[in-house]
Amino acid sequence: NQMTGTISERLVEDGQFVNQGDILYTISHEEQSMQLTSLENQWSDCVEREEMLKLYEAWLQGGEDVTLNVEANPYGYELDTRKRLFELRKENLELSYSKEIFLEEDRKLQLESLAVQEMYSVTEELEACRQTGNQLEQQIEMLRKTVEDATVKATVSGTVNLVSELV
Repeated sequence: NQMTGTISERLVEDGQFVNQGDILYTISHEEQSMQLTSLENQWSDCVEREEMLKLYEAWLQGGEDVTLNVEANPYGYELDTRKRLFELRKENLELSYSKEIFLEEDRKLQLESLAVQEMYSVTEELEACRQTGNQLEQQIEMLRKTVEDATVKATVSGTVNLVSELV
C-alpha cells in the first residue's frame, strides 16, 4: 500500500542506523483520521439502532416488556414510541370492531395481520441496518489501513541515507 502526502514527522537522520520495523517518518493523515472517526461514529449509531430493533422485534413476538437505557442507547425513546404507537393501532382496531358487529375470528385475524405487518417492517429495517453496518465496517477497515500506511517503517536493518531529500 502506498500513501501520498506531506511528511509530517521525520524520526531519523542521514547516517543513522535503524532496525527493521523502526518508524522512519509519518505522512500527514488528519483528513483520513477525521473520516475514520466519522465512520466509527456512524457504525456505533448503527449498532445501537440494531439493538433497539432487535428488542422491538422480541417485544412484538412475545409481548414481553423491553426497555433500553436511554443514556446507554439514544434509541430508547424510539423503542418506547414504537411500542406505544403499535398499542394505539391495536386499540384503534379493537374499537372499530366494538362499534360494529364482526365475528371474533375476523377481529383476531386483523390483529394478527397488524402484528405480521409490523414484524415485516422491522425485519426489513434490521436487514438494512445490518447491510449498512457491514459496509461501514469495510470502509473503516480500509481507512485504518490507510492511516496505518501513514507510518513508514524500515523494511530492513541498516543505515539511512538521503532522508534530508524527502523533507
